[in-house]
Parts: sequence; structure tokens; C-alpha cells
Amino acid sequence: MKNRVFLGMSDIASQISDLKKTLTQRGYKTFAVIEETHSVMQNRKVDRVISSFYFFNYVRPFRLQKYLKKLYWNNNHLLNEVIDEYDVFIFMWRSIRPDASDLKILKEKGKKVVVFFVGSDIRWIGAYEQEMLTYDIPSYLRFLSKK
Repeated sequence: MKNRVFLGMSDIASQISDLKKTLTQRGYKTFAVIEETHSVMQNRKVDRVISSFYFFNYVRPFRLQKYLKKLYWNNNHLLNEVIDEYDVFIFMWRSIRPDASDLKILKEKGKKVVVFFVGSDIRWIGAYEQEMLTYDIPSYLRFLSKK
């Protein structure tokens, strides 16, 4: 029997959708869950979209936002639903729980876990800022820090 694969939680450039399509074509049972969709990526093919996590994005101060997200949206329901059903967990950017505490649980259960990072989560900020200045490109990091 082939492994059953869970895919999530961010779908940057539709890579989760592409993985789902390819793994399904190769006979794997897959379940893809992402948080939020954006108008620029409408062709995503996933099984579930969770948008409630972003409900608190506009809450200020940020400490309160973080507290509310942890209190009300820890994705325990999703973790409980998939933990025994799937053998391999492939995550882009982040895992099921916002604090990544599910990774320890998955390891204890003997699950295979893959986490891959793409974009600002792997950039060396100092080098990135220098590169943007060299080409006179506005850095989104400077833009975010002004908010």
C-alpha cells in the first residue's frame, strides 16, 4: 500500500496543488489543506481552505492578535482529523498549528514529516535589503515595518 500524504498549509505559487496532482496521479491518497486563498491564485486544487485563521490579522496590538490566534485557532480539530489517517505530512512554510507544536506530536506518532520553505522565510534579511537597494526596488520588509 502506498503512503497516505497530507499536504499543507500555505500554497505559494500553487506548489501544494501541483504536489497533490502529481502524487494523486502516482496513486497516493492525498489531502491538501491551505489557509486562505488569494485572487492571484484562483486555480488551486486543494481539498480544504481554512480562512478563519486570518480573522485576527487586523487585531492590534500584535501581542493581542497572537494571543487570540493561539487561543481560538490552534487547528486541533484538523490535527485530530488527519493524524491517524495519513503517514506522511508535507508542509510548506508552516505546519498545522501556528506554533508548530504539532511537529513533536507527529514525530512521537512515527509520522514522516517534510517541511520546505520558499521566499522570505529563508532570506537573509541583511543581504536581501542590500540587493533591493542596489536595484532601487522597494523592499517589502521595509513596507511591512512601516505598518
